[in-house]
Amino acid sequence: VKLKASITVGDVVYDSIPATFTISSWDINSVARQKDTSLNAGAQVIYLPKDAIRYSIKMQKWGVTYEKVFNRAEVTEGALYLLGGHKEAKKLQWVTEETFVNGAPILSSKQKFVYDVQGRVNEVHAYAPDLNGVLRSGSIDLFLYGGNELWVNSMTASTAILFSHSAYTFDALGRTVESKYEYLTEKHVYTNLYTSEGILMLFGKNAVDVNGSRIALKFSGGNLVEEKTIITNYPTVVKQFRHDFNINPYVIIKMPSLYFEHSSKNNVVAESWDGNDQLTHEYKYDEEGYVTEVITKTRTNNGQLLNYSRTVYTY
Repeated sequence: VKLKASITVGDVVYDSIPATFTISSWDINSVARQKDTSLNAGAQVIYLPKDAIRYSIKMQKWGVTYEKVFNRAEVTEGALYLLGGHKEAKKLQWVTEETFVNGAPILSSKQKFVYDVQGRVNEVHAYAPDLNGVLRSGSIDLFLYGGNELWVNSMTASTAILFSHSAYTFDALGRTVESKYEYLTEKHVYTNLYTSEGILMLFGKNAVDVNGSRIALKFSGGNLVEEKTIITNYPTVVKQFRHDFNINPYVIIKMPSLYFEHSSKNNVVAESWDGNDQLTHEYKYDEEGYVTEVITKTRTNNGQLLNYSRTVYTY
């Protein structure tokens, strides 16, 4: 038979994850056999002893335990058994970033997330250290929800002066069909078309020319795996991404992002340009599959390390 683990975190389904299974069987004399096995992501084949009259398959992952017990007569050769469950989502509270100077971590920024009564992101407060290393409030992002739209206004914390604005328009399926970003004189507007491979971000409001300047985003298994920027009379730029199998804390809180950089179910472990890994991310996780810490390393085209930083997540 085939086994597949599937766990729903909040309303995000993780059905391509490795997991540990305990497989037990009992023969006609009630003699039990048991073994633990770790299976890769996706549907994996296992073999059940035909001389057994009863079976139990238990899945354990991220603090979720699910057990299925059945008799031999209920087994169909080649059947797929989906084992999993649902768990409440943990929400980000703080994100702390440090850069390393001569091997020593130096605090560079900190973010605090505030949620409304519906559990949606309501405010994001950004802090930065002053010349004495004391954290000071720098800016506040305010999230305003209205119908099928979301506005994000960024302003200075001390003077409440607006310095950037983002807006997102959603369709009936909750997909972002238009996104806009304004910062001083800089303005970007994208019309987002959904395809079998992913998303075409067309430049301009109500744009329809799929062969004009565009950003083509390719998704696989719920993850952004390729970003291709095509601008007339300029070289095409291609970025590729590889992911882990754990929970992306930003997709859980539905954090909006202009280029869908927060939309992958899993976490990026490497970002490459022209086949070279220029950003790599090394993660630590808690027992529930959430990221607690990541070391990010930046490299040149020939692999030379430029710098690295650490990000710590608190829930």
